[in-house]
Amino acid sequence: MGSDLRYSISIEKIAIWLEKAMGGNEGFTVALTSVNPAEGVTHLVIDLVHHFSIDRGKKVVTIDLAGMGSLIKNLGADEERLLGERSNLHPVDPGKSFVLSERGLPSRMDGENIKSCLASVSSEADIVFIDAPHILEEGFMPVAGAVDAVMVVIDLAITSRRDAAAAVAGMKKVSSGEIGVVINRGGTE
Repeated sequence: MGSDLRYSISIEKIAIWLEKAMGGNEGFTVALTSVNPAEGVTHLVIDLVHHFSIDRGKKVVTIDLAGMGSLIKNLGADEERLLGERSNLHPVDPGKSFVLSERGLPSRMDGENIKSCLASVSSEADIVFIDAPHILEEGFMPVAGAVDAVMVVIDLAITSRRDAAAAVAGMKKVSSGEIGVVINRGGTE
């Protein structure tokens, strides 16, 4: 129980930071990324979606740009039903939380395409979470330049402090929004 309480407090602290960064604005976009694979990004996205949609009553849209496909399944959507639907927004928590699958995204995710996609999706939500590619992967930089905030998830068992500092410094060059760092010592993705 002790670790569950600590984890709940950590999610709450992240949520408070995000709400402060949002400043009451609707359609706030947040990209979550990491320096290396398996640092816990997808799990954090899932927990934040549930926290904001269920605990805070916010309308949430989640975009899976990491291409792992596990986001839809882990958020509780029925994959067979999703494949048969025409809509690209798939309800997870009816009326509160939706996932935008890869097939609903432009095939080329350059700066203009991602900005256009985010403008369209963010008009439908209080907050948009993006499970983004790792910082070093192609396709991440246009995302970082188009969102309101970037959260870098770092597992110190996987990523050195020097690499983490370099990643955050590099992020400051491409993102005009808020930048946050989440230290995840568990790091399973």
